[in-house]
Order: sequence, then C-alpha cells, then structure tokens
Amino acid sequence: MLVCDSSEEEGCKSRRRNKIRAVERARANDTAMVKDHFYIFQRFSSPEEVKERIYLHAIETRRELEIVKNDKQRIWVTCKGTIPNLGILETCGVGEGGSKKNKAKVKENTVNKCPWVLLVSKYIKDDNWTVKTYVKEHVCLQSRKINACNYKFLSKSIIDQLETNPEIPIRALKE
Repeated sequence: MLVCDSSEEEGCKSRRRNKIRAVERARANDTAMVKDHFYIFQRFSSPEEVKERIYLHAIETRRELEIVKNDKQRIWVTCKGTIPNLGILETCGVGEGGSKKNKAKVKENTVNKCPWVLLVSKYIKDDNWTVKTYVKEHVCLQSRKINACNYKFLSKSIIDQLETNPEIPIRALKE
C-alpha cells in the first residue's frame, strides 16, 4: 500500500489509481472464460503436444472437435458442431386447379457446419509443427457430450493436481 505525504498528495493519488486499475485489469484477464489456445505460426515440438492442446480446447469450450487428418505431415481438425436451421418459410408455386396459392411450408431441419478449423503441419526446415490455418470462430452450440473428456484426460489432470498439492482434499478433486 502506498502512503502519501501532504506535499506529494496529487502524484500519490494518481499512482494509487493506476495501481488499482492495473490490479483490476489483471483480475479481469485471469477470470476470462477461455484463453486462445492457437494462433497462426504457433510452433509445437511434437504432434502429441498439438493433440493435447486440441483436447484441452475441446473441453474448455465444450465443443465436439474431430481430427480429420492425422498423419506424419499434418493434423487437420474441424468442429463437428452444427447450427440447426429450424424452419425456413418457403412459398409453393401453382396449386391444384391452376390457381396460385401461397402456402407456408417448413423445410426439414437443415444443418450448417461450424466454421472452426485448425491445420497444423510439419515445418519443412526443422522438426517443429506449425499452425498454418486457424479459424477461431465457433458459431455452433456447446455440447454436453465431449469425447475428449475421457478417463485418460481426467486421470492426468488429477495426477497433476496431486503432484503440486499432495494434501488436497478429495472434495476439491471432485470439483
């Protein structure tokens, strides 16, 4: 805490306000819901590191991500989430007897794909893996069924928590 003398009161108040603003900004950044896991030209040392980051992103954003291509040169991931199109009104043409009737007809549930895409490929000059394509916008709905949240991921996260704090209560692990 800063202590002010009467002669330096103006400068001290502004420094105090700046400190408070900095603390508030830091708190707001720490409480952000999801941090961006990927960016263009981001480098990874191995494909396992890429896949681990993909699974973490899927769990934190509650999206169903699918690894489309996974070979020695590239990893291509898309979002399996869909945007349901619930009822578009459409007018019909000529009805019975040759007269035109405008009838509202509801189309079947047509689905659109989420635009989220990630392409990570091996860099030509060295052994690093680099993010080449990344569309970070999810427009699909969040899902409750996430295949990435399986026993392997959960056991790894619990082991990491236990290694950092061996006396953590079981109730805290459940949360």
